[in-house]
Amino acid sequence: MTMKRILKRILLCSAVILPLAGTAKADGIEKGWNAFMSGDYAAAIGAWRPLAEKGDDRAQVFMATIYNTGSGVPRDPAAGARWLAKAADQGNEQAQFGLGFAYAKGQGVPKDRVLAHMWFSLAAASGHARAADGRDRAAKRMTPAEIGKSRDLARHWTARHGKR
Repeated sequence: MTMKRILKRILLCSAVILPLAGTAKADGIEKGWNAFMSGDYAAAIGAWRPLAEKGDDRAQVFMATIYNTGSGVPRDPAAGARWLAKAADQGNEQAQFGLGFAYAKGQGVPKDRVLAHMWFSLAAASGHARAADGRDRAAKRMTPAEIGKSRDLARHWTARHGKR
């Protein structure tokens, strides 16, 4: 599966869980989603970027998708990976999965099996449906020491963030 297809699936999965309450944040997410779906990428970016810059993890995932697919901006996997990292570090399982994929493929970040395995593991622990498969695929190409290092990193991340 290509990165573009993965990212579009992440975007679609994230949209399914959009809160549709009347908050300004939810309105901005929904406004961006509607613009994105109609092909108005500038309006989507205009709605999502301010939220992403304020730390909204969903908007950060959407901005990652914008950059990773080149939707309304030049394709920039490094910028996409930076947005994914911000959301992943907040515990967003879609972003953790996407960042695992980026490290596994070396898209926007240096290829790194240990970090790929770590991010896939964290996403799997949060219940992401396909993350365990990504983790297991990464593990097949890793040494026991690399797997141990990945597990240590995941435990450290979990302890630091107070999450699973």
